[in-house]
Amino acid sequence: MSFDPTGYTLAHEHLHIDLSGFKNNVDCRLDQYAFICQEMNDLMARGVRNVIEMTNRYMGRNAQFMLDVMHATGINVVACTGYYQDAFFPGTCGDPQRAGTGAGDDR
Repeated sequence: MSFDPTGYTLAHEHLHIDLSGFKNNVDCRLDQYAFICQEMNDLMARGVRNVIEMTNRYMGRNAQFMLDVMHATGINVVACTGYYQDAFFPGTCGDPQRAGTGAGDDR
């Protein structure tokens, strides 16, 4: 699927996310396929055609889930890349590798 300029775009959404381990709170997990598909169908009926999915690495991002939602509903999902915040960078990623990423910046 490709970006559809004829409809609305939601710019910051999470279709599948799991921060439960990071926040020690099971209420920080969203993984309900049928519920998400119904929401996407409702949005399509209201003219939304594109969703920018903001779940980054190590936050429970699930590419197959997003692809399945796209195929089931017809909505376009554009997935972001990168890391949520400093705590989500892998331990093998040192400061020189973070240069220019904005990680730890107060900008």
